[in-house]
Amino acid sequence: MLNPRKVSYGGEELWKTLPPADRPFFQANDCQIDWRVEQEYRIVGDLDLSHFQPDDLIVFTKTQAEANTLQSNSIWPVFPFDYLAELAKIQA
Repeated sequence: MLNPRKVSYGGEELWKTLPPADRPFFQANDCQIDWRVEQEYRIVGDLDLSHFQPDDLIVFTKTQAEANTLQSNSIWPVFPFDYLAELAKIQA
């Protein structure tokens, strides 16, 4: 059974205090963008995507070109990371 866990965001000081089992669920937040807007959850291991409906997930890519290519084969919406960065700025 999968145990998704909410990602913890923080700096190097927090990272150093985490036991190894908690480190896969940590994301550095050391830039101008507050990535907590992602509301990211992670699991350790493989995830079977066939159980998810079209409105359950969002896929992010590095570039708009990659998003355009992937969208033709994805039932989920695909956005470049720029979209997430802009959303984070709006939320801040």
